[in-house]
Amino acid sequence: MIRKLRFEQLSRIDKKMYRFAYKTAHKSRSKNGNKRNLIGAVFYCDQRYFTGFGVMHARVGGSTCAERMALERMYHAGYPRTKRKIKIMVVGCFADLKENVPPRPCGPCKQRMIELYTDLGNNMDCVVVSWDRSVIEKATYADISYWSYQGHR
Repeated sequence: MIRKLRFEQLSRIDKKMYRFAYKTAHKSRSKNGNKRNLIGAVFYCDQRYFTGFGVMHARVGGSTCAERMALERMYHAGYPRTKRKIKIMVVGCFADLKENVPPRPCGPCKQRMIELYTDLGNNMDCVVVSWDRSVIEKATYADISYWSYQGHR
């Protein structure tokens, strides 16, 4: 079930993840000259944080998503088949959207999560936060497939 939250309702760990993701989003780069694509992601497992930021190119398929970067960092750090709870936090905005639209994982990112962590079931929480913090959505692993991607047009 996808839940709408206020920032005050986030847990202490979620707020720490938000700060990491927000800070990481500023590392985002854009090859097509658009400096307003700011996306940061944090994966949390076993009291460890794995960050990633978006590297945008003119063609979306050639870009590296923040979620994918963080997921692959976690995977290569020795968490390929964990049964522990994983939390995901994504913060950011795209240049062609308003700052109150949360960045949801794209199809390739969702596919990679499914391929690598298909046995987690509802043991994965995903939180997306708009740049201005006015929209916060939280969902389980099973629910993220229903999110529509709201990125480049």
